[in-house]
Amino acid sequence: MARHGKRPVGLTNLHMANSLEAENTFSLSETGTFQKGGFAINSRGISRAPMRNSDFSSLTLEQLEPLETLGTGASGTVRLARDRNSGHLLALKIINVMSDQAQRHQVLNELKVLCSIEHPQLVPLFDAFYLEGHVYLALGFMNGGSLLQLMDSYKAHTVGSTDLPGLPENVLAHVLLQVLLGLDHLHSKGVVHRDLKPANILIDTGGAVRVSDFGISKQLEQTFAVSFVGTAAYMAPERINGNDYSMASDVWAVGMIGIECAQGQHPYSNVASYYDLVVALSEGERPPRLRPELFSHPLCDFVACALTTRPTERPLAGELLRHDYIGLHHDYLDVRHPLDEEATQQLASLAALKFSEWIQHAFSEDMKAAAMGSPLDGEENLQDDETQMLHTNYEGDPLILDVEASAVHIQAALRGMQVRRDLEEMRLLEEQLRQSTMMTDCMSRSIRT
Repeated sequence: MARHGKRPVGLTNLHMANSLEAENTFSLSETGTFQKGGFAINSRGISRAPMRNSDFSSLTLEQLEPLETLGTGASGTVRLARDRNSGHLLALKIINVMSDQAQRHQVLNELKVLCSIEHPQLVPLFDAFYLEGHVYLALGFMNGGSLLQLMDSYKAHTVGSTDLPGLPENVLAHVLLQVLLGLDHLHSKGVVHRDLKPANILIDTGGAVRVSDFGISKQLEQTFAVSFVGTAAYMAPERINGNDYSMASDVWAVGMIGIECAQGQHPYSNVASYYDLVVALSEGERPPRLRPELFSHPLCDFVACALTTRPTERPLAGELLRHDYIGLHHDYLDVRHPLDEEATQQLASLAALKFSEWIQHAFSEDMKAAAMGSPLDGEENLQDDETQMLHTNYEGDPLILDVEASAVHIQAALRGMQVRRDLEEMRLLEEQLRQSTMMTDCMSRSIRT
């Protein structure tokens, strides 16, 4: 697939990154206050008040207990954290702003978006802190992980049980609807995300979907912007070519996400190199399409519309919300019933599977050993009995059975932990048990349907 000739603009512009937009000035006071772009952040919080949640009012950095690492990327590390006062869990994004100018610029971008825009499909910011060269963003915790992680779990648990490794069409519509709602709200405020991909779409065990990671988003002061940032695999052709781009570039990313989730792999997963990927996107090749013999016409048309080559002909996020594919599964204009209940429950079950995997991984070895100790009175063999009951009473989807069984194991472990850990650890376990109960309720409803 490799070609010779003129080097694609996308490759020559890689060094540009944020150079056209990066701000050069910031200050650090003797009292430990980081100031940049109108924001002042210190260990007590942020000067420009973010959207507050009553569960996290009067939040301080000292009362946040860092727990497991949820993920690490170029922009920093995200850790699970617990509010010592309330016991509630949140995500703590930690960014080293002393390392380079680009990091400071991304922090500023993310704060601008999170402090000015609130929407149910956007991950909320509760507060921000600065301490010893690092900015800490206290964000909403989505306990089902990312769409990328959910897809990996789904494929791992459906190997050999389906011809199509991608998400069911009604579940995919449920995901895309919520992504488009969040994106449409961002665009209505003149904000382009610029790095939309499965890893930046988060899900919880209630079936809610939220867009995250606004570090390289751009507030459009004019109609178009010029730069080269984002993940190439989801970049629109106009961005690869170094041309102007606007909100239509985010819509292209939605199309790429849709086709990847439908067929279970990225449409360019067989491309040999990054160079070949850029060439394929920049030299006018026909955009990827879903195979019509495998998928419904509305879904195929939805993807084709989002992956229109010319950005001026590409629909806006709000227009895609009115597409027939979304309309088949949801009436987003009906505020009483905006989401399909069956799809919500199925997505909640998948998110619960990811959450159960995370819980099992998050237990430290001593916790696992304690959980495997002597059972409580009357609970001997309870875990095995409950698991057997599931397989006896429900001859349904093996994926759902796996999720239910995982929930049983988690709750049994938590019951054992309640008599073996001190009071401080109990507060965290109570929150985990609450999440597990919600997860089990979601899956019970899914099984009954």
